Amino acid sequence: MRSPIGGLKTAVKSFVATSPGLALTKRAHSTGCAVLLYHRVGLASDPFPNLNVECFKAQMEWLARNCHVIAPEELKARAAWGSPSRPHVLVTFDDGYRDYFDHAFPVLQRLRIRALNFLCTRFNDEPGLIGWWDRLFLAVRRSSKRSARLPWADCEFTLDDRGRSALLRAAKDHIKLQPESDKEYLTQSVLDVLGVDGDALVAPRQTMSWDEVRAAAESTAYGGHTHNHLIVSRLDGRVLEDEVKMCRDRIANETGAPPEAFAYPNGREIDFTDESKQTLKRYGFSTAFSAIEGVNRADADWMAVRRISGGTSVADLAWRLSRLWA
Repeated sequence: MRSPIGGLKTAVKSFVATSPGLALTKRAHSTGCAVLLYHRVGLASDPFPNLNVECFKAQMEWLARNCHVIAPEELKARAAWGSPSRPHVLVTFDDGYRDYFDHAFPVLQRLRIRALNFLCTRFNDEPGLIGWWDRLFLAVRRSSKRSARLPWADCEFTLDDRGRSALLRAAKDHIKLQPESDKEYLTQSVLDVLGVDGDALVAPRQTMSWDEVRAAAESTAYGGHTHNHLIVSRLDGRVLEDEVKMCRDRIANETGAPPEAFAYPNGREIDFTDESKQTLKRYGFSTAFSAIEGVNRADADWMAVRRISGGTSVADLAWRLSRLWA
C-alpha cells in the first residue's frame, strides 16, 4: 500500500509537470541551464535496466513544449542569458549505447532535439564488448546460489530480488574505488562466489558501431568518455594522457570532428581532479561534464559541468528540474 507521504509526493510531481505547476517555478528560471544525463533507453525485454522508450518519448515531448531545449554548442551562452519564462535544458547521454541509435535518436530527430553523446571509444571499436559492471549485473541475476558473501566483506546476502540488488550495488561501489588494474580480477572474484561462468555471460551487442555513430550525427554531437571507460582520477599521468588522446583521436578519425566536450566516467567529485582537467584542456577539450547535481550559470566551472538524471517519468523529470532552481 502506498504511504500517504509517497502519495503526496507523487501528486506534487504530477502537478509540477502541468502548465500551471510549471508556471509557479518560472521565477527561478532567469539564469542558468540544466543538463540532463541519460544512459540506456530501451524495452522491458532488454537484458539491462533502462528507461522505457515510451517514457523517454513522453519526457522529450514535454521538454519540447515546456522548455528551451538547447544544442550542445549553445550551453555556455545560454547559461549566461537564462530565460524568464522557460528553463534552458541540454540533453546528454553517456556510453554510446546501441539503444541510443535504435530508440532515442529517432525521438530526438523527430522533435529536432540535438543531444550530446559521450563515447567510450574502445567499445565502439569492439561493440561486442561487455563492461565489467554489466557482467556483474548479468552474473548477479543469473546466479543459482541462495546466498553469497563478497570476497572482501563479512556480510552475507540472501539472493532474493532485494538481496541481489543490494549485492550488486555493494560490489559495484567497492570495485569502482579500486585501481583500474584490479577491476577485472575483482569482478572475476565476484563471479566465482556467485558460481557463474564468465564465458557464459553473453548479451546482444550493447554499443553503437561507428557506422551507427555517423548515421546519428544529424541530431547528435559527440564527446569523449575515455577509451576504456576508466575513472580518470585513478590514472597516473601517462595512462591518463593515453586514454584522453586515444578517445579524442578515434572520434575525430571516425566522425571527422575532433570532440570538444568530455564526460568523466562515474562523474562524482572524487572521480576527477585538477590534473584531469588540465590534461583534457591540453588535448582540445573545452568543456567537461560531471554527474554532480546542480544548475550551470555563467560562473560555472566548465570543466565540471553539473548534470541531473532525467528520472523515470515526465512527472519525475519536471520535479527534478523544478528543484534545481528552488
